[in-house]
Amino acid sequence: LDLHMPKMGGLEVQSLLKSGHAGIPVVFLTGQDSPEARSCALTGGASAYLCKPVDQETLLAAIDVAVGQDRH
Repeated sequence: LDLHMPKMGGLEVQSLLKSGHAGIPVVFLTGQDSPEARSCALTGGASAYLCKPVDQETLLAAIDVAVGQDRH
């Protein structure tokens, strides 16, 4: 998720997913970092909070951890 998306922000999507008990892992990827947003995302259960630009290896590693496939 990104913090700023059309129609609905990432934190709002995260909250809806959590309230619906969807069990969908969340990784945030944003170019508009703030301490408050980072805290909200991680407190809300995000597996990772990454700031753009991010390299492919870092993104894929965060996704692997989020879906329980940590390859370390």
